[in-house]
Amino acid sequence: MTLFEMGEEYLKQAEAVKKQIDLLRERLGYVSGLELYRMRGDILKLYSIARDLKDTGDYLVNYYEKG
Repeated sequence: MTLFEMGEEYLKQAEAVKKQIDLLRERLGYVSGLELYRMRGDILKLYSIARDLKDTGDYLVNYYEKG
């Protein structure tokens, strides 16, 4: 597997995490109390994961262009 291909995989995973975030955000209106608090925390963690995946994917896809 090349660095470019690995980067593409990271970017695909970032999109999958974003879809998971969207599903959780849709459910926010139907929960309250402690469950709402936990779900918001989960969403924040997933945003961080998605950002890290995207940043790594972008870096790997463009690795050879920086030289």
